[in-house]
Amino acid sequence: DSQGRSRQMFILKPDQGTQGRGIFLTRNLDDRIMGMEGSAVAQKYLKNPMLIEGKKFDIRLYVLITSCRPLRVYLYKDGLVR
Repeated sequence: DSQGRSRQMFILKPDQGTQGRGIFLTRNLDDRIMGMEGSAVAQKYLKNPMLIEGKKFDIRLYVLITSCRPLRVYLYKDGLVR
């Protein structure tokens, strides 16, 4: 909307392995990110996540973007599934 809010909800986490501390939900990323110290990770919040045998899972792929024009992306061979 005109206030910078989205209908989409986001989870915002400090990028320092804080074990759950400092994690919150927001619709306005600009205000929240500016108030954080250091870097952060923003993810879309999913109301109904996909489950495997009734449990949530996490798949992480690590990429490096070295150029946007032309797009050049490197995918690290080892990811993480838990």
